Amino acid sequence: MKPLDKVYYTRVLFALLAGFVSGYFYTLDSFLGILFLIFFYLLSSVIYRTAGWASGSSVYTHGIGTFVLVWFVTYSLYLTFLLP
Repeated sequence: MKPLDKVYYTRVLFALLAGFVSGYFYTLDSFLGILFLIFFYLLSSVIYRTAGWASGSSVYTHGIGTFVLVWFVTYSLYLTFLLP
């Protein structure tokens, strides 16, 4: 598996995690969801840069659309099915 493939697929896992965490903390404040989105994306970028999987601007741009889409779907499904 190429390094950028690892970035893409682990970013999907980070998006799932961020979606569930955002949904869990929705009852405190709905704005926390966006903060968790940004936090997990930046955290993943730092991990990839230190692991050496990506360098330059590709560490920030590779998989951003998928990350946001997976986060949004997970967040929406969490709020739809798990909150009354």
